[in-house]
Amino acid sequence: MKKYPTFLVSLILSLSLFFTTAYGASSGASFTDDSVQDLSIIVGTSIGGAILGLSTLSFVDEPENHLKNIIVGGAIGIIVGVSVVLWGQAGKNHLAYAQQGGLSPTFDTSARKNWHIESFANTKHDTKAENQSLLFSFNY
Repeated sequence: MKKYPTFLVSLILSLSLFFTTAYGASSGASFTDDSVQDLSIIVGTSIGGAILGLSTLSFVDEPENHLKNIIVGGAIGIIVGVSVVLWGQAGKNHLAYAQQGGLSPTFDTSARKNWHIESFANTKHDTKAENQSLLFSFNY
């Protein structure tokens, strides 16, 4: 009886690997396409886990006492699906996010620093005390 949860987790992981092959193919997809694909991975692994939990009922004497296997399988499927989506998102590089957001891939750290310096230099800075809303002085 102790082998069933391990068997269930291994089957859910193998299903998630099936979904990741389809997931990894879209590198230039839009944000909504990626979101729909992420949601379909999570729903697919949760349904697969629930089906695997349902399949364990045939191995017990009184299936009506073990209906929680369906819920446990679905919950494990959701966890695996979310893990797969997180792994896929963590594996993207900054260029993929820049292309999705419509940013230039050349807007790197030095370009951002120069942009901040230029934008700070172009703003008017009023240092008069009466125009400051809060002034703090800490002495230790």
